[in-house]
Amino acid sequence: MYKGISTCNHVIYELQGLSFDELKLNNDYAAQLHRYENYKYESRFMRAYFYFTKVQRYGDVPYYDEVIGSKDEELLYKPRDSRKYVMQKVMEDLDQAISMLPETKTPYEVNKWTALALKSRAALFEGTFRKYHNLGDWEEMLKQSAAASLELIQKGGFSLYKTGSTPYRDLFARLDAPAEEIILGRRYSTELSILHNSQCNSMTGNQRVSFTKRFVDHYLMADGSRYTDKPGHEKNEFVAEVTGRDPRLSQTILT
Repeated sequence: MYKGISTCNHVIYELQGLSFDELKLNNDYAAQLHRYENYKYESRFMRAYFYFTKVQRYGDVPYYDEVIGSKDEELLYKPRDSRKYVMQKVMEDLDQAISMLPETKTPYEVNKWTALALKSRAALFEGTFRKYHNLGDWEEMLKQSAAASLELIQKGGFSLYKTGSTPYRDLFARLDAPAEEIILGRRYSTELSILHNSQCNSMTGNQRVSFTKRFVDHYLMADGSRYTDKPGHEKNEFVAEVTGRDPRLSQTILT
């Protein structure tokens, strides 16, 4: 993961102050310059994501926001920085990305809404972790999470995908990510050998390999109550088990 962080630091450093004067006579100069500017803030988003993931796994970690070489031993062997310091830097990177990235909803590219979503998630995780581990300073993180979530909800324009009679199933079976619901997706390609096998575990794939009963039990009843609160649910046969359930269940497994 530090390889990814190093790449982000290189991109941010190398693009500083560049105006690409040799391209000024091109008709699309402004668009190209804007794209190069976006690379810096996309890199800040990715650096924030990498460090957030590291804090989740390890807590305190060494933080680098500069290009370092193999001979920079003092930096390479420096002690870990506190999780509070690292998460402060994560929030700073995300704030930069939120303020500078475009608002266009592009499910395969990082944009303002992607950065807001990550800030909401990262601040929520860190705030609750600090609260329940008695680390202090948790209120501000939760306030930042709430503010980012509210802006994303009110201004992002996202909604549930509702096209067709089985939208929940179709959402995961589509070849492309619908921008109205997907904030950031991964583009799969047989040509590039970027594949997945998630459909092998659903009604669209191989039924010999499927979800566990515990997973199915998590689907609510159609009225919103919990299936596992029903008396005797452990002894229900299959038909009774899937009757009256959240309609998304029948779009996930064969019922």
